[in-house]
Amino acid sequence: MGFDIAGDYMFVPYTGASKVSGFKTGHVEVFRLSDGGSVGWMEPGHRRRNGEYVIFLEDDYKAKVVMYRWNPR
Repeated sequence: MGFDIAGDYMFVPYTGASKVSGFKTGHVEVFRLSDGGSVGWMEPGHRRRNGEYVIFLEDDYKAKVVMYRWNPR
């Protein structure tokens, strides 16, 4: 398990699914750095409220992750 800090937030990914907690593989919890409070969470396969999908693709060439934003019309 690891975490990343960006701006005012800490992102904590979970390494696997959990039936007990209802997490899917790829679950990420988001916390505020200022007080450690939970902001929310993200999971793959969810559509944003504005209809947009955010897709991350692991690209092993030069060890990177590519992010796509797609809004079907």
